Amino acid sequence: MPVTDVFADTDAGIVDLNKPERGTKCHVYDNGTVTYDAEEITQNDILGEDIAVTPGDTLTVAGIEGFRKTVILCYGNEGGELCKVMTVEQAESSRTTYLGTLICDFRIPAGVRYVRPLWGQLARYAPVITINQPMTCEEYYTFIGVPSDAPAEASLLYGKKALFVGDSICYGACDSEGGVAWAGRIAKGTGLQSRNAGQNGYAVSTVRNKTLRIVRHIHEYEGYDFDYVILHGGVNDAMGLMIEGTEAPIGYPSPYWEPKFFDVSTFSGALEELIYYTKEYFPNAKIGYIVNLPTDRPDVVKLSELGSYMKAARAVCNKWDVPCLDLFAEKDVIDLFAADTQKYCQDNIHPTAEGYDVITPIITAWMENMKSPRPAGSSDAAGESADVTGENENGEKDAAPSKLPFCIAAGAVALAAVFLTATVIICRKRKNNI
Repeated sequence: MPVTDVFADTDAGIVDLNKPERGTKCHVYDNGTVTYDAEEITQNDILGEDIAVTPGDTLTVAGIEGFRKTVILCYGNEGGELCKVMTVEQAESSRTTYLGTLICDFRIPAGVRYVRPLWGQLARYAPVITINQPMTCEEYYTFIGVPSDAPAEASLLYGKKALFVGDSICYGACDSEGGVAWAGRIAKGTGLQSRNAGQNGYAVSTVRNKTLRIVRHIHEYEGYDFDYVILHGGVNDAMGLMIEGTEAPIGYPSPYWEPKFFDVSTFSGALEELIYYTKEYFPNAKIGYIVNLPTDRPDVVKLSELGSYMKAARAVCNKWDVPCLDLFAEKDVIDLFAADTQKYCQDNIHPTAEGYDVITPIITAWMENMKSPRPAGSSDAAGESADVTGENENGEKDAAPSKLPFCIAAGAVALAAVFLTATVIICRKRKNNI
């Protein structure tokens, strides 16, 4: 396809790539190797057409999904061999939209004559690209047709940086406003700089294979600096492969604190792993977990089953001192959704735009009041523990999970220490009497 065919407005220097059919389904590996329409990849990426550039040009790419590392593939000639891969980290400058996406400016290096952009197959918008005419966030909002209201400055979240990870509910699969979901709405309303790394089909556990896991995006953001990291997930674990009997085992919290002891084939063990690496990579961030709203879709996941997973999530978060926002116990929201499902949650799983409008203020207030993380190595008594009580599937209050296993383990260690000390003393006395 000639390069001129992908220009929406040549005078404005805009390359319109908002038509996925113009791209090629593929998967780009970390080393830049491209596999086209790879059968082993559940969610392929989209590789755009060749765009002619000149070394020294400023290429602005608007709408980059926050978790993407490979963004631009560079070639010395049209249809030639790959000569360079440009990533977000190599951008000369960047800005975050309230949609949770990035606008990055790249300088075209010497020897590069053509570039091809990469975006996620499930991205609500493909990238919008300009050459030598950097695009502002406001211009991007206008181009893709979303509101550009300026955020308020009064919120405690203003100017802070937040990473949101989770599944399609976190991503905003049924949100009519371009996949904004709660991450984008919070950013728009408060001035929070949010990156929404939620992705359709992802689970906490390995129930849908080792690739489609939420922890993947935590690993991909290692080295970044965030003030907040908000975790979500569990519905796909309860669904499994949407065939009865394929759901992930719920499991239970381990009495230990290292990943080698976590059974990631279970929901509880995998959630422990997710929290472990989140705390490891972002020790100064406020970390929280959103317990999902009740979901009643007997064909894919029963309400009673999801309730058991969310109860397990509270137990894990209690162990790790991670605050929970328990949407499963938000009776007013539940009743509102149930009264008009078509308006708030059409498929009984994913909120609509109106549904996110209801949920967002609750999440915003929770984040604004979230406690700072305890210093590494502090005792369990330091800081305020998460509230892990909530309503179960029968509308009854859950009790906080028992700490008996941890007490038993601690008691066993202490008892062993006493016996060891006594043995050493006895041996020394015997030696002195010889």
